[in-house]
Amino acid sequence: MNKSSSDSKNSSKHFLERVSKIYKEKARKWIIIADIVFLVFLFYFGGVLGSVRDKLIPAAALGVLAILFELLMSISSTLRAESESIVFPSLSEALPKIREIVSHDKQKTSLKIMAATGGTTLATILPSIRESSSARKLEVTIGILDPATPYKEWIPSDWPPEIDRSITRLRSDFTDDDRTSINTFLFRILPATHGLLIDDDHLFLGFYDWTTSGKRYRLSGAELPHHYYQRSKPEHKYYFDLFDSWFQHCPRRPGELKKLFVFDFDGTLVDSYSCLPNVYTSIAYEVGLQEDAVSKFVNAMIEGEDRNDTLRNYHRHTWWPAVFEKFHIYVSEEGLRQLIETYWRLRASQSKVINEVKETLMALRDRGVLAVVCAGDGQYGSKTKRIEESELGVLFDKMVVIGEGAENLTYAVASLMKEYRIDRNEVVVVDDKASSINEISQSMNEVKTVKIEFDGILKSAWAQECTPTYRIGTITEVKKLFDR
Repeated sequence: MNKSSSDSKNSSKHFLERVSKIYKEKARKWIIIADIVFLVFLFYFGGVLGSVRDKLIPAAALGVLAILFELLMSISSTLRAESESIVFPSLSEALPKIREIVSHDKQKTSLKIMAATGGTTLATILPSIRESSSARKLEVTIGILDPATPYKEWIPSDWPPEIDRSITRLRSDFTDDDRTSINTFLFRILPATHGLLIDDDHLFLGFYDWTTSGKRYRLSGAELPHHYYQRSKPEHKYYFDLFDSWFQHCPRRPGELKKLFVFDFDGTLVDSYSCLPNVYTSIAYEVGLQEDAVSKFVNAMIEGEDRNDTLRNYHRHTWWPAVFEKFHIYVSEEGLRQLIETYWRLRASQSKVINEVKETLMALRDRGVLAVVCAGDGQYGSKTKRIEESELGVLFDKMVVIGEGAENLTYAVASLMKEYRIDRNEVVVVDDKASSINEISQSMNEVKTVKIEFDGILKSAWAQECTPTYRIGTITEVKKLFDR
C-alpha cells in the first residue's frame, strides 16, 4: 500500500471519528427530541395532514424503533459502567475518590496497603487520608519490599535507600499520633499486586510492570493504572480475593526488626561431637586396623581433633597423616580425601539437633533476623551443605561460613548489620566457645553475647575464659532472656 492510499484511509477514519463524536455529544439529543416532537404531532394532530399522514406512518415507526434502540443502548451502557471498574492512570490520581470514601468514616478508617518502597504512599496517599478521614481511629497495615530481598539485584538501585527513608518516616511521623496505628512488614519477594484496600470494602488495585527508562527497563508500581473495585459487587470478588491472598501469604518478615540473632552451629544448635568415637571407629575399620588397635586409634584421633579445634585448624588433611603414621597407616592423597569425605558423611548423619533448638528458633523468627555464622569444615561448601540439609536450614535468613563468606566472625556480624540495617545494640551473638565470645566482646562491645555451657567430648577449646553478657545452660533460655 502506497503512502497516499494510507493517508486517504487515515483521513476517512478521522472524519468518521469526528462525525461519531459530534453525533454522541451534540446531535443525538436534538435528533431524539425532534423525533419525539414529530411522533407526538403525527399521532395527535396528524388529522390536519389528511392522506399525507398515512405516508408518514412508516417514518414514525422507524422513529419509535430508533428511540427504543437508543434507550436499550443507554441501559446497557449504564449496567456495563456499574459492573466494570473505574480506572485511574495512577494511584495518586485516585486520591479524589479515596478522599471521598474515607470522609464518610466516623469510628474507624482501616487501610491495607501493598507498596513497593512506600514513597508515594507516605508522601501523598497517607497524609491525604489522615486529613480527609474524620474517624476516631486510623489503622494502617502496610507492606513494602524488603531491601534485603534475595532478589535485590533485580530491583531498581534507588529502591533500597527509598525504603530506608520510608521506614524512618513511618517511625518519626506516626510516633506521637495517638489516633493512628501503623503495622509494617517487609515483603521478601515483590508481590504481583499493588494497591490499597479501604475499610475492607473499597479496593484500588494495580500490578507491577516493567516500564522503560531511557533504554533500560525498570519496575514500577504506584505510577501504573489502578482499578477501583467494590466488595458489594459480586463480579469484583475475584480482585478482592487476589489482593487478600497476596497480602496474607506473600513471604515476609517484620518491618520493625528488633534483633539480629547470630548463632554458631556445632555445639550451639547441633551436637556433632558425641558421635566422634563412632565416626573414628568406622574410619579405623576403613583403613584396616586390627581390633586391638582400634580403641587407641580412636583416642589419638579425638586428641588430635581437640587440639586442632582449639587452634581453629579445621583442615584435617594437615594433621591426620601424622596420627596415621603412628599406627603405620599410609594412604595416598586421593585415599586421604576419600577418608575425609567418609568422615563428614558419617559425622553429619550421626549429628543431633539439641533439644528444643527448633522450637526456640521458630519463636525468635518474629522478633527479627536469624543468621548462622560458623567456622568451615575444612572443605569448601561442606558446612553450608550440612546446615542446609539439617532440619534447621530453612529457619535461617542468612548462612555465613567463616573463611568462605567472611574473613572472621566480626566481619560477618558487621556485614549482617549493614545488610539488614540493624544497630549494634540490637544484635545478639550466641556461641558455645569462649574464643568467639571474646572476639565479639573486644571488637563490638555494644553487641550482646550469650555463652551456652556446652559439655562435649572435646574439652580444650571450651576451657578458655570469657565474660559474656549472658551465660546460659540450654538454648531455650535465649528466648527467655529476650522476653523481658
